[in-house]
Amino acid sequence: MKNMRRSEKEYYHIKDHPDFRIVEKGEEDVFIVAIGARSGTVMTDPMDYDHFTPEHHIFLKANDQQVIQNLLSLQEELQEIANVTARVRGCGLYRIIDTYTNKYGRRNRLTSHSQ
Repeated sequence: MKNMRRSEKEYYHIKDHPDFRIVEKGEEDVFIVAIGARSGTVMTDPMDYDHFTPEHHIFLKANDQQVIQNLLSLQEELQEIANVTARVRGCGLYRIIDTYTNKYGRRNRLTSHSQ
């Protein structure tokens, strides 16, 4: 029998992206639900997500308005990723960054404009 564990995809745990930064609550442009029934939901209005516990979700500061639109367009895909679980639905930071990078690429920090 083939050992299937060796053929699983390896995640390299990239924790950042040049298009946005992970920030604290109050500094964000975009909020993404990371755990629970609404995992993968992308929000930009603080009134929509003020009731969420900040420790379990992701706050992002985008470089520009186009990045915000890019993140909003990923919502359906992030929700599908969150559904692939055996227990609690979840869409963590690594998967968000991986999904964003796969769809929009990754600029080189040295050649892009400064923040």
